[in-house]
Amino acid sequence: MTGKQTLKVEVEAAVLAELERVGPRAFARSAIWRRFDRRGAGRSTIYRWMDALLKSGRAGQHLVQIIEDAVAARASTTDDPAAAAATAAAAALSKVVGLKDIAQAGGIVPVLEKLERCIRTAEQVASYARTPDGRVRNARMLLAANERIRRNIETLVKVRQAVMDLARLERFHEAILDVLREESPELAERVVKRLQQISERSFAA
Repeated sequence: MTGKQTLKVEVEAAVLAELERVGPRAFARSAIWRRFDRRGAGRSTIYRWMDALLKSGRAGQHLVQIIEDAVAARASTTDDPAAAAATAAAAALSKVVGLKDIAQAGGIVPVLEKLERCIRTAEQVASYARTPDGRVRNARMLLAANERIRRNIETLVKVRQAVMDLARLERFHEAILDVLREESPELAERVVKRLQQISERSFAA
């Protein structure tokens, strides 16, 4: 086998591996070309090899084979492959930000409490900026305190909305997993693979 033939085999293997990693929709030929740039073949040649592989149907067959192998492997270790695949899908979904991840320091409740304390502190400053009879004692202090209150309330609303959105997302995920447990192992494995590809792309970005 010549050096160029060996390089072609490497390029084709890299294409198949990348398709498996990110899926056909996110596959970028430029990423493969950059990996093999200046390895003994020009850009047009490497692109031609990739195009030929993709048009031949081998890439699609490779992805189908991966799913079939995954189904067979899971079936050999469990009596309910679809349910096991749903568990794997849950693991892929677990990379999505959860409620506790909104606040890195101890969860969402402490953050809400801190925001509320900030609001109370700003309210105390605003009160001090007025005289006992309600007249303005320090206009600059009063305006700054009111602006701080406004910002804290705005943040508080955003955090609570985020909590509600994530709660709805988690219920949506649970519904997907429930359906997967009732479907064919092949469909469940395709969903698992797709979620893994999406997760790979998201965390590589």
